[in-house]
Amino acid sequence: MTSATAHALLAASPRAAQALVTVFVVATGVLLVRARRLPAAPDGAPLGGARERVLLALVLTGAVLTRVLWWRSGLTVPYWFSQTTPLYVAKALGQGGLWAQWTRLLTMYQVSWTHESATVMPVAVLFQLAFGPSFHLPVLVGAFYGVAAVLLAWALGRAAHSPTFGLMFASLVAVSPLQIVWSRHGGLYIASMTHVLLVLLVNYVAGKRRSALLAMLGAVCVWGSFYNYYAGRAAIPLGFAALLAGMQHGRASLGGAVRVLAASFATLALIYLWARRPGIVAIVWPVYTGYAGNRGERSIADLISKNAGPISVELPRTLARYLLRERAGWETPPVWFHWQAQSGGLCLAPVALLGLVGLAVALWQIKREWLWLLLAGLGLAIPVLGISSARRLLVLDLGWCALAAHGLRAALRSRPARAAPRAAGALAAGFLVALGLWSFATVALLNAALAERHGQPIPFGESGFNDGLTCKRCLHAGYEWQSEIASNRFVVLFENDLEREDRTMPGGLSLYGELAALSAGRPRNFLEFYEVMKNYNREPPDVGAFYDGTRTEFASYLYGRLDAARPSTVIWHFERPTQWERWVIGRLERAGGTVSTFATPLSAAPGVQVRTPWPLSPEVRALLDEMARPLRAAGHCPGLKKVATRRLGFVPLHLSAGGSTDGAGVPDWLVASWFKVGFRNWIFDTALPSGSGVERLDGGGARLHLLLGQVGQAVAFDVPSQARLAPTLTFARRTGLDCAVRVGPHWWAVDPTTGDLLTTDPGGPWMPRGSWTGAGTDGHGRLVLASADQWLGVYDLEQRIEGKRFSAGVWPSLRVLTGECAPVLVGDGWYGTFNNLTSVLTVYDAEGNELGARDLNRFLQLGSNRITAIAAQGRHVGLGLSHDDAVGTIEVKLGAECTDG
Repeated sequence: MTSATAHALLAASPRAAQALVTVFVVATGVLLVRARRLPAAPDGAPLGGARERVLLALVLTGAVLTRVLWWRSGLTVPYWFSQTTPLYVAKALGQGGLWAQWTRLLTMYQVSWTHESATVMPVAVLFQLAFGPSFHLPVLVGAFYGVAAVLLAWALGRAAHSPTFGLMFASLVAVSPLQIVWSRHGGLYIASMTHVLLVLLVNYVAGKRRSALLAMLGAVCVWGSFYNYYAGRAAIPLGFAALLAGMQHGRASLGGAVRVLAASFATLALIYLWARRPGIVAIVWPVYTGYAGNRGERSIADLISKNAGPISVELPRTLARYLLRERAGWETPPVWFHWQAQSGGLCLAPVALLGLVGLAVALWQIKREWLWLLLAGLGLAIPVLGISSARRLLVLDLGWCALAAHGLRAALRSRPARAAPRAAGALAAGFLVALGLWSFATVALLNAALAERHGQPIPFGESGFNDGLTCKRCLHAGYEWQSEIASNRFVVLFENDLEREDRTMPGGLSLYGELAALSAGRPRNFLEFYEVMKNYNREPPDVGAFYDGTRTEFASYLYGRLDAARPSTVIWHFERPTQWERWVIGRLERAGGTVSTFATPLSAAPGVQVRTPWPLSPEVRALLDEMARPLRAAGHCPGLKKVATRRLGFVPLHLSAGGSTDGAGVPDWLVASWFKVGFRNWIFDTALPSGSGVERLDGGGARLHLLLGQVGQAVAFDVPSQARLAPTLTFARRTGLDCAVRVGPHWWAVDPTTGDLLTTDPGGPWMPRGSWTGAGTDGHGRLVLASADQWLGVYDLEQRIEGKRFSAGVWPSLRVLTGECAPVLVGDGWYGTFNNLTSVLTVYDAEGNELGARDLNRFLQLGSNRITAIAAQGRHVGLGLSHDDAVGTIEVKLGAECTDG
């Protein structure tokens, strides 16, 4: 289904909804009129036997269909965290020793991923063995748990209430859009709902039958809650509550109750003693930033004071998102009611209303129905004690379905319904079928209507803090790569959009490349180029180094992968071409590559593919060898000396020269992070700047100029007075990190994607156009620009001339944000460029002659790529160091070749 068709059907959904409501209102009216003429019939025989089995089969059939229909077509958009499962399963199968792997999982109690769960991972392994790896295998795994949850809802409702109630409860779980969506996402989240129902059922039956053996089994199930998504921990108190409710229902004697409870608690105690336990609190309570218990509480008073405010905010927000709004994304301003299918909460409006009726019934009959109130209450507490999001409302959804079943049962037991039981039963059945069709259609249409670009909220999957987003184009690119890789082609992806691939909610372009290769049966036929250059794979399942960086480098590693795969063609894929990538594309084309373009919503310009044959031509190898040259055999190189290290207390992401030094001659660096800027002993709260400059004032003071590129404003702070000057507008477009410098009173900035040069200087248009990808300044009126075509240009802004131009290595920058610029260093009598991916500093003399390159990771013995910022002043280089939250200063020794110290 196309997006246009889905939008057209959604536009027509109000008429369909109004028609359905009209039909049921008329039918209900007819029933009421008919009931006035007939006496109320006595209660009929309880539902059971073949009739119950047929109705259950119909409910389960509906549950299966809504959870597996078109499972290979991407009917529901993927959720990145679930999509990693086939890769982890493939790794587990490749390693072998599944029993040993499983026993290790038994010691993991803080589970965030499917592959960390001792109860869910084995099921995923079995499904992958049966069906093979694919993009949508998690749909089948989720369907197993989703349908099992429906079956358990029926069994629990039947045991705790009646066969009719069990069928109603199961039907409402089967048609819940929240349960359908998270079943189709697969994995850990829906498995936890199945587990909650299993714990309730086993413990309730154990109490009802006064069975010590079942109580022991129930205790084992309760312990299994620790191997599930943290929302499944609701099963711990619910398990004990179900045991008590069952004994209440079965009217257990005091001795029988003591025996059953003793069996349950003794089993849990034995498991706890057997397990290699980290401590009861570490097992029971989830460890996750933002949850209650993870806000620095040290006492009961802390627990109350630090959580009262967040709870008061999250409670109304959670109820509104579940019952009223934001099922399909953010609504500004909130829409409390609309007939359109995309309007409303995570719970369908009829179920919300039935749940309110059921809530009143359960409160009226609280002595008998308190277990369902506890289920809903604990389900509400889960998001309220943290931050609400769709997946954290799954337990509440189970509880609300149970309350809605009470509401529907109350309607069927009313006098009009008892006067015409067959008509009332038919109307209720029709209502549930219509609800199921509407639910599935709403899910399918909302997913089909989503735009292809990243950052789209998943319908019934977000409703929270922006970690329920998806990227349809990323998935579709994976489909395309799968067919290419299946034909023994090798895909090399150049992925430069760090914000789209942020680990909190990645778009998944690289992940779907990995899945494409795995699904095609050639798991080694895909690589992401920048990760290989950096020697750090951040994609599951093998996060970490690709190779031993002390023995080889990225080009040699790439050659080895290609030689091992022996592909027919190498596809160099540029989804969002930058200026540096266009230089690579040009070199590949001149080397005989075939260039093609394609439309993509992930880029303002068309994406590009270059196809080159394998074995690689000498020209292609020459390009890669040229990139790797600074990492290979040592030649000329500048001397370096460690000078100082200063701890900051925050991660340095931007540096610029302060123009002054301390008493020891160490430069004063202006240092910036996400929310702070520091200079000398002063720290200011402000956003991360795209560029900065320090203006020296009379009396030893200084004015710190910051360009806030995200909002297009320039701000300034005076030291030591700490006065903040009023902001001024600069550029209409966003400016990337390290893309702007201040020369005199004006800002100059480059766009590494388009190559544009921007300035606030009215006389700036004299500057030549180029493939600009970086900018620097010497602090004396000269601007130094880096071209992606591998040269630096020095421009005298007062005389408006190009002072010099010389060949230089210019590299892409990929640290924390999309659109960063290549570092350009300007010192006294030297220039430098820096590769953030390899930590290689290349130095040139005043005439542009290369003096050599140094690997700063090796020089500083960092062990990994931890340099997050760089700047130059005089003969010194300032380095921002992650993990240490520090700025290091080194001296460049131009006359002491390759010396240290």
